[in-house]
Amino acid sequence: MLPSLSVLSIYENRLNGTIPETIGNPSDLKHLDVGFNSLEEVVSEAHFLNLSKSQHLDLSYNSLTSQFPSYWMPPFNLASLHLGFCDMGPRFPKWLVGQTFLNFISQLNILNLANNNFSGEIPSSIGSLSWLEALALHSNSLYGKLPPS
Repeated sequence: MLPSLSVLSIYENRLNGTIPETIGNPSDLKHLDVGFNSLEEVVSEAHFLNLSKSQHLDLSYNSLTSQFPSYWMPPFNLASLHLGFCDMGPRFPKWLVGQTFLNFISQLNILNLANNNFSGEIPSSIGSLSWLEALALHSNSLYGKLPPS
C-alpha cells in the first residue's frame, strides 16, 4: 500500500469480500473509511495493529462481526468511531465497552453503534465517555436506564 497515505476513504462503493489485515499499513493512516460497502468478515485485533495514529474509523454499513480477546487494548485514540449497521449483536463487544477501551478512547466525540442488533442494557461504561458529543444507539433492542455521565 502507499507508504505516505494518511487518509483512505473508499466508502459508498460496491466493494465486497473481506477487509485485508494489512489495511492498517501504512502506519501513518489517520482516517480510514470503508463504510457503505458489502464487506463481510470477522474483524480481529490483526486489522488494527498498525492504526495507532488513527483518529477516524468508519466500518459502518457492512456485515462485520468482531472477535477480540478480552485483554485487547486498542492501539488508537479515536475522535470518531462509526460501526452502525454492521450487525455486531446481540451483545456489545467486550473491547468496545470495557474499561480497557475507555482508557484508550479518551478523546472520542462521535460513537455510532446504531442498528447492530444489540440487546440488553446500555453498558454503564458508555456514561464515562466524557468527550462524547454524539452517540447513536438507535434501532437496537436496548432497555433499562440511561447510564449516568
